[in-house]
Amino acid sequence: MRSLVTILVPLKGRANFTYRLLAQLNTVKLKFPIFIADGSIYKDFSETRLKNKYKQLNIKYKKFKYDKEFKDFINKMIVSLKKIKSEYIFFLPNDDFLNPKFIDDAIKIFKSKKDVTVVGGEVINFNVKNQFFNDNSLGIFKILGSQYKQKNKSIKDNLIFKRVKKYGQLFPWETLIEKKILQKIFNIAKLANCKNYHELNWFYNTLPLIYGKKIKLNTVSILRQNNTITSAGKTLLFNDVDYEKVNKIILNKYIKKELKKLNLNKRNIIKIIDEISVSIEKQKKRFKLLNKDQNFIKNIFKYIIYSLQKKQNLKNKDHEINKLISKIIF
Repeated sequence: MRSLVTILVPLKGRANFTYRLLAQLNTVKLKFPIFIADGSIYKDFSETRLKNKYKQLNIKYKKFKYDKEFKDFINKMIVSLKKIKSEYIFFLPNDDFLNPKFIDDAIKIFKSKKDVTVVGGEVINFNVKNQFFNDNSLGIFKILGSQYKQKNKSIKDNLIFKRVKKYGQLFPWETLIEKKILQKIFNIAKLANCKNYHELNWFYNTLPLIYGKKIKLNTVSILRQNNTITSAGKTLLFNDVDYEKVNKIILNKYIKKELKKLNLNKRNIIKIIDEISVSIEKQKKRFKLLNKDQNFIKNIFKYIIYSLQKKQNLKNKDHEINKLISKIIF
């Protein structure tokens, strides 16, 4: 019987994190299939080996060419999504931990609300300190707090314009999302020749809201490690993002084309495009400012974020988080 949900794990190195993640999912006996899309330089795994090692899991594994360029990652996702037969996808980086209960709760939302394209949950930050090795896939585990607590909200407006205006509350990478929306995102990203995550994210942050609504649950969806060695997009500088391309190609060509498919009148399309354009300009100014003194700003933000996380009230989540942590194997 085909599963409604598949957990998609895109890989690029960090084999130890993959072993750690699969050990956790094996312990909780995850009932949903896992598709591992490996774009690493070296092949550290095989499907047979993984199935023998993690007998509680339904694992599909495919080795792709090395994700040397961003287009390789996009192609990897397009092929993976074609192979997956489920209706909904959850992207799971190999340095995070999944709460299976969230998937169950999210499925209920999709079954009851046909106008929803995305379901999110609480994202809880943690870090792992290891003083002896460079690899922080194991060590002293510490919960820091809610990653997006004040911003991570439902987006239930009936008007597309109002939904798109709230794209900053979406956080789509950590949600259960309709596969057909993901396929749109990555197919269009390929046509637009997206060069990095910042360009891709304008599709990722807008198309789910153009085609539907977001429901945010109080259930913890993932524990997210915030001190891993590498993270997508963090090393980008202002000069790496072509904002002229973002405006002309991504927004005024491809996103506008999707809006026209919905038979909206010209006035509404212009209103939505103008709203997204304002957001692009704000990001451009913010990103430029951040890169004036990257190290200085980075250290300040690191301190501010840590301080805010420390103050978060997690009383209502303690039981849920502790239950999930108890299933984690290091």
